[in-house]
Amino acid sequence: MMELIRDAIIHAHNQGMKKEEILEITFANLSQDLQNNAIEIINSLGTDNQVFNNLPELFNYIFYLVSQNTSDEAILNQLSSNCNLEQFEFAKYALRYININRIPSVWELENIQNELNLLSLEELIKRCDGIKNFAYKEIAYRTILQHLYRAFCSRKPIKWFIDIAHSTTSDERIIKYCDRV
Repeated sequence: MMELIRDAIIHAHNQGMKKEEILEITFANLSQDLQNNAIEIINSLGTDNQVFNNLPELFNYIFYLVSQNTSDEAILNQLSSNCNLEQFEFAKYALRYININRIPSVWELENIQNELNLLSLEELIKRCDGIKNFAYKEIAYRTILQHLYRAFCSRKPIKWFIDIAHSTTSDERIIKYCDRV
């Protein structure tokens, strides 16, 4: 029984009801012995869940989580229990936007550069396909160009470049790099 009451209280809270409103409904509909347990649940809402009063606050919180290298899945799991449906939909779009457009720190850029330098060209192209962030993608493209230039200088046959372009990626930019050779 308490599990159902707890779920109902959390659902009402996530839909934007204030604690006072939830308390009024609780007092009106529950017996005295259940009210005390419900009050404990309602009081715990403020400490366990972060409620977002406006979308800029939610956006800033998502940005903070992304900058802390929290995975997308962990962010969405956390927000799914703390947001109403409208906020959660906004959160999904905000997370995508932040992942694509965030400007990484110099340290992050150097770190990704070092990681990409260790990869073979084929691995690098596959990794590039999965990169979302524009700044990281630019580093990956630059590294791919360096690999292609070295291959060109070592007189790799034209067929090698064509094979790379058409068998490892669907990225138009990489295909154009290879076709230029």
